[in-house]
Amino acid sequence: MGSWRELATKFLLFLATLLIALVGFDRLAGSVLPALPPKQVAHPPNFVEQRHNIEFTYEFRTNSMGLRYHELPLNKTSDHEFRTFVLGDSMTEGFGVEDPDRFTSILEKTLSTPEVPMYFLNGGLSGRGPLQYGRMLFTVGLRYHPDLAVFVIHANDPDDVPADSHLDLYRQRDGTFAVREPDLLWPPGGRVSRLAYRLMPWIYGRLQYRAAHRDSSQLTSLNFEKFIAERARRLNMPAADVEAWKARLDPKILQAAVDGQFNGAQLALGLFEPDHWVNCLDLSTDVGKARWSDMERILDETDTLCRETHLTCAFVYSPTTVQYDPTGGSLQRRLGIHIRSEWLTEPSELERRLEKWSAAHSVAYMSLTDDFRRVARQRPGSLFFPLDGHWNREGNQVAASALSAWLRERRLVPAD
Repeated sequence: MGSWRELATKFLLFLATLLIALVGFDRLAGSVLPALPPKQVAHPPNFVEQRHNIEFTYEFRTNSMGLRYHELPLNKTSDHEFRTFVLGDSMTEGFGVEDPDRFTSILEKTLSTPEVPMYFLNGGLSGRGPLQYGRMLFTVGLRYHPDLAVFVIHANDPDDVPADSHLDLYRQRDGTFAVREPDLLWPPGGRVSRLAYRLMPWIYGRLQYRAAHRDSSQLTSLNFEKFIAERARRLNMPAADVEAWKARLDPKILQAAVDGQFNGAQLALGLFEPDHWVNCLDLSTDVGKARWSDMERILDETDTLCRETHLTCAFVYSPTTVQYDPTGGSLQRRLGIHIRSEWLTEPSELERRLEKWSAAHSVAYMSLTDDFRRVARQRPGSLFFPLDGHWNREGNQVAASALSAWLRERRLVPAD
């Protein structure tokens, strides 16, 4: 009996020692490293890739700061230089077109003069929204000492703002901005989890990250069809709904998505979010209202930091195809995505809100919708890739022409 008690005592002493050691290690590690790895704000630096799609092929190349832009010294080499940092999603990044054909490259070429060289630094990020635009500007863009920041807000941007998110930026000792990382991805649930987090917050956060990363990696390793099936299973979606969605798909496009030759996320909207454009453009549903609230908060925080850093900021609205061309959105309609005919002729609620917000904050604003409608009436289907919907070379030229006139008219860039 005595030996059992002695063994039990030794075992409990071992557990207590192990716990103390783990808590000590947790405090030490937490003082040196964040629990969650830093978020990637820009593209990977010095990255080169040939990108292929069933509609286009182009080279994607980044500079040493992770921008799809040529190398440029962080500090100006002349007092006459004028630098504009342009932020936006894949439309701004130039998805599908070569570097010289992007609207930012066209602006740089046409507005620059020998006396006043103008640089339009491209800070576009595919699949991102205003939260990432703000973080990109203040953590990367400011290092180039821009004179102007232009935010290109695309029609789907309300969908790309995480719920209850904030810029969460802070100044480092050298004066530059950095993103403040959260301690956890989600709050602990049960009593045991809450106790573990209180005792070892750093270890708990790391384990959380590993679990989330493993799950994400498993999902992304699946091909498109298997990914759709797994996501539908997790959402308890009836198999009949998935089969009905697949029946509406052109087999060639489905195979292209499986082969990585087409953006499957666009196809998935017809199954998982048929009200995608209603939520983004009308902002009338509960989902749409919540998304605008989140987006407006990020815009407010961005405007505040622009003023604090004495940086002039301007906003531009970039329409989706169903807002300016009657030939646009045919694939989306076939997939079951709800599209309203009045979007072709009237300003969307999203545009009205952006214009009202800009006026309230005394920020320059323009919408590209009318410029694209004007050209689309003369040459329907000429401004975008028919299936993908991103601007092609001509679409980028229309955007550059409209922006050039507006920038000069508003005196946002130096006069000739």
